[in-house]
Amino acid sequence: MDYQKYSTEDFLSDESFQAYALDLHEEDTAFWSNWLLENPHKAQEVKEAKDLLTSFTISTLKVDDNKFDQDLARIQNSIGMVKTGHVAPLRKHFRLVMKIAASIALIFCIGYGGYFIARQDQALEGVTILEKSNPKGRKSTVMLPDGSKVKLNAESHLKYEEIGNKRTVHLRGEAFFEVARDVDRPFTVFSGEISTTALGTSFNIKAYPESQYIEVYLASGKVEVMQHEKRYGTKLTLEPGQGANYNRGDNQLAYSQTGAETSLAWKEGTIIFDKSGFIEVKKVLERWYGVEIEVIGAPDSSWRINGTFQNESLENILNSLDFTAPLEYSISDNKVKIKF
Repeated sequence: MDYQKYSTEDFLSDESFQAYALDLHEEDTAFWSNWLLENPHKAQEVKEAKDLLTSFTISTLKVDDNKFDQDLARIQNSIGMVKTGHVAPLRKHFRLVMKIAASIALIFCIGYGGYFIARQDQALEGVTILEKSNPKGRKSTVMLPDGSKVKLNAESHLKYEEIGNKRTVHLRGEAFFEVARDVDRPFTVFSGEISTTALGTSFNIKAYPESQYIEVYLASGKVEVMQHEKRYGTKLTLEPGQGANYNRGDNQLAYSQTGAETSLAWKEGTIIFDKSGFIEVKKVLERWYGVEIEVIGAPDSSWRINGTFQNESLENILNSLDFTAPLEYSISDNKVKIKF
């Protein structure tokens, strides 16, 4: 679905957006909160749609013409649309809201009788977004406003609200999360095509944009992993020691057999190569040591390396590679030249 092309009326007609505006489902709230952060240019249409959806009452569903005009005028005033020539479009939106409200009202009436639907619009403006980035060769620890701690790997980027009721962060790259427990506010990490939600737990996510795979590994607690672009699709619930793997090639999310040693090694300064090809090795070394590697020639296509390197220097790793395929190398500042 191309939400970029949505108008106010399109948002009003979208069932998932309705659930978000009325705070009915955590999944929809998390999805649209994330979408809005990524698409701030649509804030006006989103605000208008939310205002319309949250400014009526169940009693409005059965109205006479006078009541309709009164509510219409009230909504106009609430969103500042009292302008010459704008009444007709707003009446169209309002009629649509009435149609939507008929289905929503039944949900509320079953549980709450004749209660009014009265929600205050959450601020779409004035929210301060903080961003933390690590270049190649650098790791850091980030403390979030809710008390959660994030260990951010090299060449990774984290984005989150400075102050907010919803615990939502956005990750590009790799990070280990130690989530402060809060049963009333789930903690959700959006990383590429998937989201990972927890209450209080610790887990690792590896989601570099150039990689075909997004990997999640749970160290403690419990998390739910899902494709946030398929909000009602398959979800995976992980127990400690389990992992999930999303394949960008075929859009499949599945359980993974990758264990703690491989998933969490980077936190302890360890590089693990497991039948790794040269392209993967080159990328890992560039990211880990903050260098750019120029390659002259190439190893045989069948070249693979297995090895574990604990806090090793770049020179020692390159010397180890020389045993698998003869090479020459030179290092100058952050430039490395490898010749096969």
